[in-house]
Amino acid sequence: MDIPKETPRRPHYGFWVALACVVLLLICQGVKPWTDNQWMNMGSYVLGVIALVSLSVWSIRRGPMPVLRWIPTLSVIAAVALFLSLYKITGVTGELVPTFELRSLRRPPVASQGLGTADLQVTQVPEFAGFLGNMRNGVVPVREFSTDWTDAEVLWKKTVGPAWSGFAIAGDYAITQEQRGEGESGEQWITCYRIDDGELIWYQATPGAHYNGLGGTGPRGTPTIFQGNVYAQTAVGVVVCLDGATGQPIWQHDLFKRAGLTQAEAEQAVTWGRSGSPLIVDTEERTIVVVPYGGPSEPDSPLAPDSQPEIPVSSLIAFDASTGEVLWTGGQTQISYASPILATLDDQPQIVSVNESNVTGHAIENGEVLWTADWPGASNGGANCASPIPYQSDQLLLGKGYGGGSKMLSIDMDADVDERVTTEWADSRILKTKFTNAVLDGDIAYGLSDGTLECVDLRKPKRLWRQSRGDRYGQGQVLRIEDVLLAQSEPGAIALVRCDEQSFQELTRLPGLSAKTWNYPAVAGRILLIRNAREAIAYRLPPRVTPSSPSESLE
Repeated sequence: MDIPKETPRRPHYGFWVALACVVLLLICQGVKPWTDNQWMNMGSYVLGVIALVSLSVWSIRRGPMPVLRWIPTLSVIAAVALFLSLYKITGVTGELVPTFELRSLRRPPVASQGLGTADLQVTQVPEFAGFLGNMRNGVVPVREFSTDWTDAEVLWKKTVGPAWSGFAIAGDYAITQEQRGEGESGEQWITCYRIDDGELIWYQATPGAHYNGLGGTGPRGTPTIFQGNVYAQTAVGVVVCLDGATGQPIWQHDLFKRAGLTQAEAEQAVTWGRSGSPLIVDTEERTIVVVPYGGPSEPDSPLAPDSQPEIPVSSLIAFDASTGEVLWTGGQTQISYASPILATLDDQPQIVSVNESNVTGHAIENGEVLWTADWPGASNGGANCASPIPYQSDQLLLGKGYGGGSKMLSIDMDADVDERVTTEWADSRILKTKFTNAVLDGDIAYGLSDGTLECVDLRKPKRLWRQSRGDRYGQGQVLRIEDVLLAQSEPGAIALVRCDEQSFQELTRLPGLSAKTWNYPAVAGRILLIRNAREAIAYRLPPRVTPSSPSESLE
């Protein structure tokens, strides 16, 4: 009697594929500090999915009984379903790590009733007039607070509308931006809070809402305070000038309408929302307000709509600060997420703009392009976000995330237009500032390079030190306050770090906030204001002690 032969099973290599993926995943995570955290995380997710699918198939094919074969796979699916029933995804960090919160969580209501008027007509220069402070370089020259924060006082903590805007401070008041509502009913608010108690004094609302699954919700730019008025740009391209006392509009412009764009068309090219903070340039003839302008997708862009209007892209647009009259447009490159600055390079004052794919210098009086330097990027992908930083008398420091690194440009205004820019050095390994800006202390630069605080000598260039991996602040922000660095960590805590070329030394920290914080902090004297897309907190820091006190190690 012939016994039928059992058909041999073909070997399945799912286990070994999964094991190989796990090894590669561990390598990706191990090399992150020397490459790019975001891309390594994305690669890890792909490898993790392949590993799970391979293990699932291997388990199903090798088990002794059909029911038992499915137990591991069904257990994983059930665990994921249970987790997602309890938690919801609220976004991602700057390194594309998902963030979650309980679905049952209920947040306190956001204040929506103003109390009256504010006095922004301070006799002295505002303490922190806008994005990156008065000089727009992330430096506050005088430190009035102690480096011992043991007795730091919380003035208030409150819920605010979502935004990545920071605070501007003048006198007893702080101005920021928020989004209230979503979709067609959403509004972009410019809000004024009293610093002593956090009460909402006034607000001005304009229609419009911005949301992106990766970038989040609400305005991006920080308001600018000048001579008692407030200038701001919303995430949907509305530029406004408000009376600082009441919040009533003096003038406003809708940049999308001026460019002949719908919001959807505009966000094809500039996906993460308009983030340029208004630059005020006070000349002898008049005061002008400059913001990035943008326009239709450029003709060679793969996202260019077939029916785009025949209006050229402009990098910048300037308004008369008093009347809102359009004075000029300048440049022909699509905008980025950086804010323009005023700089004197080779003895010539000029406006410098980091655009989608280059950096340009512009004449103040008419916006004429004085020079151009390549700086690759894509405002719907690996975007340019960091502002240019003047260095010495004729140089500019550039920084970029997404593996871009940094570059030093030299500007010679006496040369022919096409020969005015030379590259002193470029290094993809240092000062990879993604959502943040480096700050300078002489020839030394400090910055969050792909989420790790590092110290760089710009003359060589050479990295002098960087945080250990376990101490990383993540994709947060940095200010320099005289002799210390104020480091806003991405998870919400805020730390004080010594300005020291020799080593990383954290002096103290405060808990700050408890969620993703991409917003810049603001400092005015001993007042420290922090906010994120959910809440804001105000601290009064202890006073700076006398030089003879042994407790103040920096004195």
